[in-house]
Amino acid sequence: MVTHIARHDFATVNVSETMAPVLASAEEALAGLATSEFDRYDALALTLAAAKWHCLQDPVADRFTTWKAWILAMQTGSALFAAGRVTEGTVTCRIDVNGEGLVALGPLAIACMARDAGMPIEVESEYLPQELLEFGWVGEVDA
Repeated sequence: MVTHIARHDFATVNVSETMAPVLASAEEALAGLATSEFDRYDALALTLAAAKWHCLQDPVADRFTTWKAWILAMQTGSALFAAGRVTEGTVTCRIDVNGEGLVALGPLAIACMARDAGMPIEVESEYLPQELLEFGWVGEVDA
């Protein structure tokens, strides 16, 4: 038996125009990440906000641009945590604003591992993108 979990509606009027400043702020913070403490402070919050705005415009998360935004947020967070662990020198991290990277989201990862092990996934939800669950993006992201 398949259980369907419906997604609630969001207002999407003028989403592209409204999210433009958020995307611009995230790009600006990433541009100054290596040299500005203020940009390092803001980078993760801004890239996460940008990813969330992409989901508002793409509620089923079936556009590659949405996943590129999440990849960017994940890479930003990973870089900041790596930098926080060192006491001297620099840290080299991959943050690719062109969207190349690795998507690693907990529940999705668990569902993918279960599916790969032959377990049926009996939940349909816009929160669980079928394209990713069924490896529809394989080869599109150089991780």
